[in-house]
Amino acid sequence: MIPVHITDENQCIATGNHAIKLYNLGRYGTPMKGGMLNLTSFETLHLLELGKISMDPPMDIADIASLFARLDPDFMSYYLIYKDLRFRGYIVGINHGFPRFFRLYGRGQKKENLHALHYIHPLREGQNIPIKDLQVLMDESNRAKKSLVIGLVDSSGDVSYMRVSSFVLNTN
Repeated sequence: MIPVHITDENQCIATGNHAIKLYNLGRYGTPMKGGMLNLTSFETLHLLELGKISMDPPMDIADIASLFARLDPDFMSYYLIYKDLRFRGYIVGINHGFPRFFRLYGRGQKKENLHALHYIHPLREGQNIPIKDLQVLMDESNRAKKSLVIGLVDSSGDVSYMRVSSFVLNTN
């Protein structure tokens, strides 16, 4: 297993001889100098659940999930969407700014040739999204010529996807 440690800045860094293989084979993380790999919290928990990495110092899955959830209140809904998309074979990137969303890339694409197919915005069942935030998401996806998809996580953790579109009503 590939060892991963969490820095004081809460970055997850994979080290060891095989760390870069996670990037080359599974399109996980961002390569760093010295063969290390910077993993997102979503990638870290997913790879830990798959048994591909180990935490150094040791932490179990529940502890690491709890840590990430304390740092980000929306972590679990985002993670369930991330995990679902990865299990479906997609490569998933994240936009860290506002608005925060996932970039969904095709199955089997090479990282250097990636072109996002969709933007996925996670929501929990019953969670509201202000119209102005939805408009920002629509504007961002339209500007990038991508479709916007809402990933909805229900109370049992199941995920559904809904494509968002806009239209203009005629006043006549």
